[in-house]
Amino acid sequence: MKLESSVTEVVNIFKEINEQPEQLYEIRVDIRENELVEAAEKWRTCDLSEKSIKYIFVDGVCFDMRIGKSIETVPVLVAIGVKKTGQKLVLGLQAGDKESASNWREFFKDLKNRGLNSQEATLGIMDGLPGMEQVFKEEFTNAKVQRCQVHV
Repeated sequence: MKLESSVTEVVNIFKEINEQPEQLYEIRVDIRENELVEAAEKWRTCDLSEKSIKYIFVDGVCFDMRIGKSIETVPVLVAIGVKKTGQKLVLGLQAGDKESASNWREFFKDLKNRGLNSQEATLGIMDGLPGMEQVFKEEFTNAKVQRCQVHV
């Protein structure tokens, strides 16, 4: 009798799922979305103190992003580090006005707060965005600045 009851319960559960598959789909999407958000946040705040970054490429790029029900172009600040071994790492991504010196300063300070050693960086490669070069020199005092080849 107990076996019969549990089989009936399982059959009823499958019937419910088949009658409302969109609810099951929404639950799965929510779970996956939460996992993705958690993984992205873990990466975004990861410790950079053991990375030994020698060169830093910085740029501002624009991405089309869905915000609510519309697609909007959002500027994103990007830093890619090169280790002494030559390995490249994306150090950070942050939404912000790429023309704003204060946004660049906040971005660089965040990288340093996560452990990036500003004294180890010897070169910053960037374009001529207003304020970026001066702020980089102030935050990475041992580094020289070079205009990237694409923006020369």
